[in-house]
Amino acid sequence: MEFFDFADMPVDTSWPTGMKKLFAEDEEELFPPERIRFAEDIDVQDVIYSHKPEAELHMLIYSPKEKTKHHYPLVVCIPGSGWHKQTLTDNYRYAQHLVREGYIVVSVQYRHAAIASMPAPIVDTKNAIRYLVLNAAKYSIDTQRIAVMGDSSGGHTALMVGLTPCKLFTDDEYKGVYFSIKCVIDFFGPTNFSTMRNAPYLAEDHAAADGSIGEVLGGRDVDECPEECALYSPVNYVKEGIALPDVMILHGNRDGVIPFSQSVEMFEKLRDCGHFVEFLCFEKAAHWSGGFRSWTMLKAVRDFLRNNMKE
Repeated sequence: MEFFDFADMPVDTSWPTGMKKLFAEDEEELFPPERIRFAEDIDVQDVIYSHKPEAELHMLIYSPKEKTKHHYPLVVCIPGSGWHKQTLTDNYRYAQHLVREGYIVVSVQYRHAAIASMPAPIVDTKNAIRYLVLNAAKYSIDTQRIAVMGDSSGGHTALMVGLTPCKLFTDDEYKGVYFSIKCVIDFFGPTNFSTMRNAPYLAEDHAAADGSIGEVLGGRDVDECPEECALYSPVNYVKEGIALPDVMILHGNRDGVIPFSQSVEMFEKLRDCGHFVEFLCFEKAAHWSGGFRSWTMLKAVRDFLRNNMKE
């Protein structure tokens, strides 16, 4: 493993069978940095869904102000933050685009690594979904069509929520409320904590005790806790002959934060076990740059949802 500055990060030339490449680095950003402006046709509600000893947990619910249907499919978004404190409005721009495509979109907060370690992010996100299922009539949600989507650490959480049984990683909150996930969209999330250091090059060591993965594992280097690493790595929940939601993976092959090899590993495991998976490589893209805020990205996500969230 070799460390590089972000500016000098080499391109990972891996090309697993079935992967598709997208070229969008020169496209104009759909979501340029600017102050937050909620659209007039979108209703945004800040809701507390859980009261934990460490914190009250919020969600932002995006929905059309003029509802034309009784029930809308649900997209649960988990903002990436390196498992640190999240900013729920980070994904508000594409959330509003998806609302206009006919979805209820919910941005979910979980207990961050400074106040709770694994499996808190997974437990909290599952509880958020249970809250939404329990209140489906109030928020006009179709509980049979639920997708989870996240970027970076949020992508990891989305995969863990989507690929693990509903009863796994839960507490007594909203006990007895069940849900199923139709599809998962993972933007460059870590998929195997144990192989994070196997990448040929990185910009920083997240697997160290003071790295983002080490912090959410309770301040331990991944080499010191192999059992926990296996338990919280979504790739280990992919097996032949079991029912899993359809999965979409998006990753740039010049990502120095989460190695591109993490998505290659997940893609190959899903593919080889006979599950539906779509893997889009953004050529020469880094972490959240080089096309990830482009129309090409949004169209790919929109088309995947249209195909996999049908009634």
